[in-house]
Formats: sequence, structure tokens, C-alpha cells
Amino acid sequence: MKPKLVLTVIGSFQVAFAIGIFFNAGTLASDGIDKISEQALWLASVFVEVMAAMSLGTGIVYLLSRDIEISAAKKVLTGAGFAYLAMVAVMIYHLVANADVQGGKPPMPLMILFPVLAVWSLYVGNCCSTKKDSTE
Repeated sequence: MKPKLVLTVIGSFQVAFAIGIFFNAGTLASDGIDKISEQALWLASVFVEVMAAMSLGTGIVYLLSRDIEISAAKKVLTGAGFAYLAMVAVMIYHLVANADVQGGKPPMPLMILFPVLAVWSLYVGNCCSTKKDSTE
């Protein structure tokens, strides 16, 4: 499988994800919290907006990496795979740590999608392969 396809899919996802969370920052920040003060909502919204900006930047990097040399693109995908694994670890931590709390849990679609993107990125990036790939 060519790295360009994976970079296109994850880059497009990251950009769409960034746009979605930026324009829903207030709702996401107060999800599951009935009585949140205005200051707390403002601060949480700022953090969500920063996360959106970082996601947008990451998506742009992935999209711009589609036309680089295949071996370099595979390194980008390996890095993306490990980044998605880190995000999955943080989501699992918050799922466990906030089990008895109303809000603060990651959305279930992301709990499914991020591990899939991690495995796909690591697979196409040949993270654990010792053999020479035919696409190089």
C-alpha cells in the first residue's frame, strides 16, 4: 500500500477534526458538566481551540508530506502511528480515571478510530518490518 493514500486519509481526517472541534469548543468543553462557571468554560474552550489548532497543523503536515520521497513518507507515517498510540493511551487513562464522573471521557468513535489509524500508519510505515519493501 502506498504511503500517499494513508497520508491523504489521515491528513484529511485531522483537518476535518480540527474544524469540527474548533467550532464546537464550548459544547465539547462543557460536555457532561451541568454546573460549570463561565471562567471554567472559557478556559476549557481555549484548551479545545488550541487542540484544534494543533490538529489542523498536524493535518496540513500530513497532506504536504504526500509528495515526498517514499522512504521519508514512511517515516512520517511511523511518527503518526506512534502519535496516535500516545493519544489512545491518554484516552484510555481518562476513560479509567473518570469512570465514576459524568463528563471527561473521550468519545467512543475516537476510541475506535485512533487505534485503527495507529495500526494503519505503523503498518504502511513498515515500523516493525525487517525486510525491504517493494514500494521503495
